[in-house]
Amino acid sequence: MSVEQSVLDKLQALPPEMQREVLDFIEFLSQRGGAQPQSTECRRKLLDFPVDHYGPWPAGISLRRESLYGNRGR
Repeated sequence: MSVEQSVLDKLQALPPEMQREVLDFIEFLSQRGGAQPQSTECRRKLLDFPVDHYGPWPAGISLRRESLYGNRGR
């Protein structure tokens, strides 16, 4: 029996949650070994995260530590 067939047989015997873990591990090994992703869709998924927009910053706002907290503790 080949290594591929042995891996497939053992993978099919696992529950779906563990099969996903195996897939994650295979992807990790592929990235670590320098292999490129199969498609650009994989890269797009990584960049597809929610972004909230709350409008522009108020004019004249200062984000310096002293402006936020004063000189306490210094």
